[in-house]
Amino acid sequence: HGVGFKELALKSWLLGIMFGIIFYVALNKLDKKEG
Repeated sequence: HGVGFKELALKSWLLGIMFGIIFYVALNKLDKKEG
C-alpha cells in the first residue's frame, strides 16, 4: 500500500506543478497583451 500511495502522491505533485506552470505562463501572456 505504501508504494501505491507514494506513486499517487508523486502523480498529484507533478500534476500540481504542470498546472502551476501553465497558469503562470497564461497570466504572463495576459499581462503582455494588456501591457
